[in-house]
Amino acid sequence: MPEVRIDFLTGAVEPAALATPPVREAVAHYSRWLPDLLRSQHIDPAVIRSARLTLSFDYDRVRRTRYEPVQEAQEFACRVELTDDRAVVHTAAPDHWWAV
Repeated sequence: MPEVRIDFLTGAVEPAALATPPVREAVAHYSRWLPDLLRSQHIDPAVIRSARLTLSFDYDRVRRTRYEPVQEAQEFACRVELTDDRAVVHTAAPDHWWAV
């Protein structure tokens, strides 16, 4: 499956070909917002050692959602990993959707 990997602490986007100006701008925006998000969850941003997001796309599959039951949405998987200062990796896999 094709995927894009984003490091919110360094701003790196891989593959580099996907680091277009709009993507770099979005990554910069979310990187600036991340400390406030962490604090809102009672997490000290200073303990975060890495913050990565991976999006994997399955172009052969689409799905219908309860939000837009008549529109097909591109199938994808999202994985978020935060590593703290104890080297503990915290992961989440939000299962949302978007319309293309």
